[in-house]
Amino acid sequence: MSTIIIIRDHRFFGSGFVDVMVRMLSATGFTVVAAYAMIQFLPLDVNDKGFVILGTKLVLITAVTFAVYLLVSLMLRLEEPKPIVDRIKRIVLKPVKIQ
Repeated sequence: MSTIIIIRDHRFFGSGFVDVMVRMLSATGFTVVAAYAMIQFLPLDVNDKGFVILGTKLVLITAVTFAVYLLVSLMLRLEEPKPIVDRIKRIVLKPVKIQ
Protein backbone atom coordinates (compact mmCIF):
# COMPACT_ATOMS: atom_id res chain seq x y z
CA MET A 1 0.00 0.00 0.00
CA SER A 2 2.76 2.45 0.85
CA THR A 3 4.45 1.66 -2.45
CA ILE A 4 1.34 2.75 -4.33
CA ILE A 5 1.11 5.92 -2.24
CA ILE A 6 4.77 6.75 -2.89
CA ILE A 7 4.35 6.17 -6.65
CA ARG A 8 1.25 8.36 -6.88
CA ASP A 9 2.24 11.12 -4.45
CA HIS A 10 5.95 11.69 -3.93
CA ARG A 11 5.40 14.30 -1.21
CA PHE A 12 3.11 12.18 0.99
CA PHE A 13 5.90 10.89 3.24
CA GLY A 14 7.56 14.28 3.50
CA SER A 15 8.89 16.09 6.53
CA GLY A 16 5.40 17.17 7.66
CA PHE A 17 4.19 13.58 7.73
CA VAL A 18 7.24 12.40 9.64
CA ASP A 19 6.89 15.28 12.12
CA VAL A 20 3.26 14.41 12.88
CA MET A 21 4.08 10.70 13.17
CA VAL A 22 6.88 11.39 15.67
CA ARG A 23 4.57 13.58 17.76
CA MET A 24 1.84 10.91 17.68
CA LEU A 25 4.30 8.22 18.73
CA SER A 26 5.52 10.46 21.55
CA ALA A 27 1.97 10.98 22.80
CA THR A 28 1.37 7.24 22.57
CA GLY A 29 4.52 6.54 24.58
CA PHE A 30 3.46 8.86 27.40
CA THR A 31 0.02 7.26 27.35
CA VAL A 32 1.48 3.77 27.65
CA VAL A 33 3.55 4.87 30.64
CA ALA A 34 0.48 6.41 32.28
CA ALA A 35 -1.61 3.28 31.65
CA TYR A 36 1.15 1.08 33.06
CA ALA A 37 1.44 3.28 36.16
CA MET A 38 -2.32 3.16 36.72
CA ILE A 39 -2.41 -0.62 36.35
CA GLN A 40 0.41 -0.88 38.88
CA PHE A 41 -1.41 1.51 41.21
CA LEU A 42 -4.81 -0.21 40.80
CA PRO A 43 -4.04 -3.83 39.93
CA LEU A 44 -6.88 -6.02 38.74
CA ASP A 45 -6.81 -9.00 41.11
CA VAL A 46 -8.52 -12.37 40.99
CA ASN A 47 -10.31 -11.46 44.21
CA ASP A 48 -11.93 -8.38 42.65
CA LYS A 49 -15.52 -9.44 42.32
CA GLY A 50 -18.50 -7.33 41.57
CA PHE A 51 -19.36 -4.62 39.15
CA VAL A 52 -18.58 -1.77 41.54
CA ILE A 53 -15.00 -2.76 42.33
CA LEU A 54 -14.02 -3.82 38.80
CA GLY A 55 -15.97 -1.02 37.17
CA THR A 56 -14.38 1.62 39.38
CA LYS A 57 -10.87 0.38 38.69
CA LEU A 58 -11.44 0.12 34.95
CA VAL A 59 -13.06 3.56 34.76
CA LEU A 60 -10.19 5.16 36.69
CA ILE A 61 -7.53 3.46 34.58
CA THR A 62 -9.34 4.45 31.37
CA ALA A 63 -10.02 8.03 32.49
CA VAL A 64 -6.42 8.71 33.49
CA THR A 65 -5.08 7.11 30.30
CA PHE A 66 -7.48 9.14 28.14
CA ALA A 67 -6.70 12.37 30.01
CA VAL A 68 -2.95 11.86 29.63
CA TYR A 69 -3.28 11.22 25.89
CA LEU A 70 -5.53 14.26 25.51
CA LEU A 71 -3.20 16.57 27.45
CA VAL A 72 -0.01 15.32 25.79
CA SER A 73 -1.64 15.61 22.37
CA LEU A 74 -2.62 19.19 23.16
CA MET A 75 0.89 20.02 24.34
CA LEU A 76 2.36 18.52 21.15
CA ARG A 77 -0.15 20.51 19.06
CA LEU A 78 -1.78 17.52 17.38
CA GLU A 79 -5.10 17.93 15.58
CA GLU A 80 -6.72 14.85 17.16
CA PRO A 81 -7.87 16.27 20.52
CA LYS A 82 -9.32 19.52 19.17
CA PRO A 83 -12.82 18.16 18.36
CA ILE A 84 -12.98 16.49 21.78
CA VAL A 85 -11.90 19.66 23.59
CA ASP A 86 -14.37 21.73 21.57
CA ARG A 87 -17.21 19.34 22.50
CA ILE A 88 -16.23 19.45 26.19
CA LYS A 89 -16.10 23.27 26.09
CA ARG A 90 -19.51 23.38 24.42
CA ILE A 91 -21.03 21.13 27.09
CA VAL A 92 -19.35 22.82 30.08
CA LEU A 93 -19.82 26.39 28.94
CA LYS A 94 -23.41 25.90 27.84
CA PRO A 95 -25.66 28.64 29.23
CA VAL A 96 -28.06 27.53 31.93
CA LYS A 97 -31.71 28.37 31.28
CA ILE A 98 -33.74 29.03 34.38
CA GLN A 99 -37.45 28.67 33.84
